[in-house]
Amino acid sequence: MATYVDKPVYRWLLPIVYRKTNIILLSWLLYDDIEAVVKREQIKICPNGIS
Repeated sequence: MATYVDKPVYRWLLPIVYRKTNIILLSWLLYDDIEAVVKREQIKICPNGIS
């Protein structure tokens, strides 16, 4: 998603698509890729066992 978030169409469209959703990430380290699109409150972490 990080490659598309800077394009004007996606910058407008992605927040609408992810507005009322929760996002599952494997680590908070991946949040940097989508922070322009989703709020921190929407993120749920499901670690895959690697620290």
